[in-house]
Amino acid sequence: MLVGHEKDPLTGLPVMSLYGRRLDPDPRVLEGLDALIVDLQDVGARYYTYNWTMALAMKAAARANLPVIVLDRPNPLGGERLEGNWPEAGWSSFVGLYPLPIRHGMTMGELAGYLNDRHELGCDLTVVPMLGWRRGMAWEDTGLPWVAPSPNMPTPDTARVYPGGCLVEGTNLSEGRGTTRPRAPSPGSAPLRIRAPPPPHRHPLRHRPNPPRHRARCPAQPGRAAVGAGPGAVEASTP
Repeated sequence: MLVGHEKDPLTGLPVMSLYGRRLDPDPRVLEGLDALIVDLQDVGARYYTYNWTMALAMKAAARANLPVIVLDRPNPLGGERLEGNWPEAGWSSFVGLYPLPIRHGMTMGELAGYLNDRHELGCDLTVVPMLGWRRGMAWEDTGLPWVAPSPNMPTPDTARVYPGGCLVEGTNLSEGRGTTRPRAPSPGSAPLRIRAPPPPHRHPLRHRPNPPRHRARCPAQPGRAAVGAGPGAVEASTP
């Protein structure tokens, strides 16, 4: 789903989309700026594209000799555990421009510094650090309110299941997009009979995904009710 340019309704200033046909800033947009400020809430997974929007913006700023200021934000998954595979060479994409494990354990400021140094982005980078954040913190430990960084990331629990749950997008199952609990449920496109009690931390559920979003995953079943199982509440430290 592409996002187009628009105007801010309060100030009338232009809002230039970096999630449309172009993923990096147009050089003309950067002309006359004093600095480019990055203030994005990441969710701690390689394929959440805010990481790569930041990286592309840093490269564009470097070409324009424009300083970049990154306002650091907590990693909702904490910073002590790294999990998942590293992408193979030759498979770079907007869900993995540079090699990282699925759960990378870095904040946005740390990612910016790592990418700039390791992959020589050439950016004049300043990171404004956080106060009080510790690597072992879950999101709830920060005392900050959760403001959904994107429509399908409504809660900290969504962020916790995202590193594994997003892999469901590569199947013909619905990961719950278009529902009130995206990525928490995992219903299929065909009826499912539960023959035994569900395992711990899972519960049976039923939903009817929003047709446009579901159609891309299950072309033959747009808008059809799906049943399956979803994760229940788990501790933030649960593997």
